[in-house]
Amino acid sequence: MYYWGWVAALFARASWQRFALPLDPIADPDTWGYLSRALRKLIGAEFGHTYGRNLVSPAFVFSLLRVFRDNCS
Repeated sequence: MYYWGWVAALFARASWQRFALPLDPIADPDTWGYLSRALRKLIGAEFGHTYGRNLVSPAFVFSLLRVFRDNCS
């Protein structure tokens, strides 16, 4: 019984930490090639080729950004 309480407390603490952090992606020189298509789709534009990226990666990034969007602004 104590075990499941500790597991629940651990998950609650981890969730608190995850959503307390800013939702900014980690940037590197290749970030724009992956994020630009997903960000354009979020503002209503169509998917387009950016640096020869395929559809799967930007669609996945778009899904993640859509699900975990920051509603504070």
